[in-house]
Amino acid sequence: MSKRVSKKYGKLPYEINNLLKNHKYVEALDKLNKIEEFQNKNPDFYTNRGIVYSELKQYDNAINDFTTAIMLKNNDPKLYFNRGTLYKILKKYSEALKDYDMALSLNSKYTDVYLNRGIIYSELKKYDKAIDDFTTAISIRKDSKSYSNRGLIYTKLKMYNNAMEDFNNALNIDYTNTDAYENRGCLYGELKKYNNAMEDFQKADELKNDSNTKYNLGTLYKMLKKYDKALFYLNKALELDNKNVKALINRRNIYVELREYDKALKDNNYIINIQNNSKSYFERGTLHKIFKKYDKALKDYNIAINLDNNNYDAYINRGIVYSELKQYDNAMEDFNNAIKINPKNPMGYNNRSFIYLTLNNKTKAIEDLNRAVALDKNNYEVYLNRSIGYDKLDQIEKSNQDYNESKNIKYKKNMSRYINNYYLKNLKNLKITNELIESTISLAEKVNDFKNKQIKTININNKNSKNQSTNNNLIVHYTKPSTVKSLIVPEKDFEEEKNKGNNFTKSYLRLYNAKYMNDPEEGKLLVNELCKKQYKELFNKNNDGYSIQTTFIGSFLPDTDRLYLWRTYGKNDNDEEAGGLNIVFKENFFDNELDPQLEPMKLMDKSLDELNTSFVNSQSYDNINKSKNPLELTHFEKERKIYYNLYDVSYISKKELNDCLSRDFKDHQNRQNELKTIIDNLKKYEKYKDIKRYIKELEKLRELEEFTYQIDIELKKIYKIYEELTSKIEKERVTDMIISILNDVSYLIKSSDYKEEREMRVLVTLPTDDESIQFHVLKEFNEYEEFPERMYIDIEKSLNDENNKYDKYIEKVTMGPKLVNKNRWEIYLNRKGVTVNDSLINYR
Repeated sequence: MSKRVSKKYGKLPYEINNLLKNHKYVEALDKLNKIEEFQNKNPDFYTNRGIVYSELKQYDNAINDFTTAIMLKNNDPKLYFNRGTLYKILKKYSEALKDYDMALSLNSKYTDVYLNRGIIYSELKKYDKAIDDFTTAISIRKDSKSYSNRGLIYTKLKMYNNAMEDFNNALNIDYTNTDAYENRGCLYGELKKYNNAMEDFQKADELKNDSNTKYNLGTLYKMLKKYDKALFYLNKALELDNKNVKALINRRNIYVELREYDKALKDNNYIINIQNNSKSYFERGTLHKIFKKYDKALKDYNIAINLDNNNYDAYINRGIVYSELKQYDNAMEDFNNAIKINPKNPMGYNNRSFIYLTLNNKTKAIEDLNRAVALDKNNYEVYLNRSIGYDKLDQIEKSNQDYNESKNIKYKKNMSRYINNYYLKNLKNLKITNELIESTISLAEKVNDFKNKQIKTININNKNSKNQSTNNNLIVHYTKPSTVKSLIVPEKDFEEEKNKGNNFTKSYLRLYNAKYMNDPEEGKLLVNELCKKQYKELFNKNNDGYSIQTTFIGSFLPDTDRLYLWRTYGKNDNDEEAGGLNIVFKENFFDNELDPQLEPMKLMDKSLDELNTSFVNSQSYDNINKSKNPLELTHFEKERKIYYNLYDVSYISKKELNDCLSRDFKDHQNRQNELKTIIDNLKKYEKYKDIKRYIKELEKLRELEEFTYQIDIELKKIYKIYEELTSKIEKERVTDMIISILNDVSYLIKSSDYKEEREMRVLVTLPTDDESIQFHVLKEFNEYEEFPERMYIDIEKSLNDENNKYDKYIEKVTMGPKLVNKNRWEIYLNRKGVTVNDSLINYR
């Protein structure tokens, strides 16, 4: 709405404008009221007074004035827009839509109307209409707010590719649009791209510095379990707005995690003071329940149900408390009430089944568990619980089927499902099988945790960014001239495919199987030391030699022009030193995703963790995406089973590794504390480049020693179960699995003799029969290389674009000191859009 007053009232409008400029709305209203009798036929007067009323939040008076203005001048679209906006604020959407429709009938290119009407449609969950309005607004005027709002709708519809493009466009138009930074940060949060989310939230906080920006930063740090920083930002959010309930909820949940009951309770009391409703009492009751203060929990659940007798979660949790107190009749009544409220939720049936089992009514229990499974076939907990029910009925086969199904569902996006199926297929003794599944999954968790910590922190910028690496953060691949040539699609072939109307021929970087690496000790350092332990039989090399998984590797270094690297890795096709090239890749060529983590078992109740609110999207004209659902594991572009993460290699000497595996708990803790003390002391001098680098080496060494100590514990547990097996073939199957799990991570651990290289690797481990694996077929017969064909996979990001240019992911190419035909290489690569540098090394 315009705040400028019409110039039809003599000198008085200038006084009113000055009052408005200084936000003195009461005085402005008084001045306007004094001239009403002289202006009762003037629509501008009522328009301007309506604006003043709206600033004073006297919306009914404002609507009356705009209505009078419309009666006096019914062909002005701005009047309908202003009144419609007030109806929107009051959530009178039907009236608002009528006014917006009228405004557009008078001016079909009124972009603000499309924008506000789109927001109403989104509130009404008419997302197609909302997208149409935002798209029309963009077609009329490419406005940052329109892109940001449409991006929020795409996010809600899980159209993440479109959403990301819209947020990027919004920021390209207006790089100070804090809404777009916050909204894109929320999207990155949904996509688990936490580094990118952090950058956007920090930028929004720099620009806006309000309670919501602090809240989003605090929420992100909470998700990363960095509780000190999370509390810092949540406290700041509450200093700026002490009624920010979401900040209070998240701060309370952190205190629960830290087992600080009094602080958590104090925050919950604040929440009740702000919103004295059923939900708030339910949450406080759940807090009491977590800390086993059941009497207080029951009192709060009673209040919650009295305030809202349809509070499903309160009945469920109160029923669980009654179960803990062995008041089974009360528990049964609560679960019955919950089922009446929501008969399609499996939680009620699942929990009631346990009461039936406790009361020895096994038939009723199985009936409830069957209903629970039918309602949610993707919930591993209901299968697990039905497995227990079948076990109590001595229906062992069905029990085993449900148990296995629960395992499959829980770990379906993780190697755990593969472990489960593999053992069930190859081992006969169910008790031993289940114990091995549990222990092997625990080992796999440790491996995944370590791997994920090694993921190199990279910054994936938006597609319009130059996305160049810094000199201290280069990602360099040394290779032969023939490899570079093979990456460039010949122009003739490229044009032929385009002329045929086909998609353009794409170029991919290959990852070759780890078995082809030149160093015979590659990937063996960890396993060789583990073979010296009492469980060495787990790594028995005399088994049947079958590998259930295989690993593919791409090697990258941080330096573009070092003599040692040219001599070792930069050879030409005739194996002559320094005759090759190296390629510097941009950071956005690699993924930066954590592998899905294994989750612990949880009861089927409504926990405080589930009440944790997600990020708050900022308001762009209006907030149209206030999701209260937990973040889901989703991925930008298409959902892929392969992540091309870039990992830092860790370095350790044989002695250090052997010492680590020989320590008991006390010695291990002393060693960890010793390294931490050294690191903390050195941090005083981390401004020095070499000291900073040494600190990082020590941190990685400490991390590696913790990892090896933990897997040593897990391998001892597995070996104890392994010894119970009597079949040689079954033992070999276990051996295959353990070697497979550790072979994956073993390629990220190298001897400290190589630590100056500071190598990074793309590491992908797949089942040996995975369909992504391809074979390198030679054009000419070579008795040494023709067969068996070399296995490889492609990094599925095309190096070239639709014009056969290669600068999307390649930052530059450096020519080796002894590369032949340098001038020809330079002009050839320049034509492909690639910057080319010559080595500065005077090679002899």
